Amino acid sequence: MAQPNPQSGSATARVASCAAVDCRHNSNRACTADDVKVEMRDGTPVCGTYESGSPKARP
Repeated sequence: MAQPNPQSGSATARVASCAAVDCRHNSNRACTADDVKVEMRDGTPVCGTYESGSPKARP
């Protein structure tokens, strides 16, 4: 489980699976972004790293 950093409020974790198939960082449901930012919108966590565009080609 991710451990928050009390000084920055951040944590380190891995993305298990990504359902945003139209995101340019999505490769066969795996996130390829170097860093992922999670934001809260209307009380719901959402991916702040999402960028629409062509996903990477499947191998």
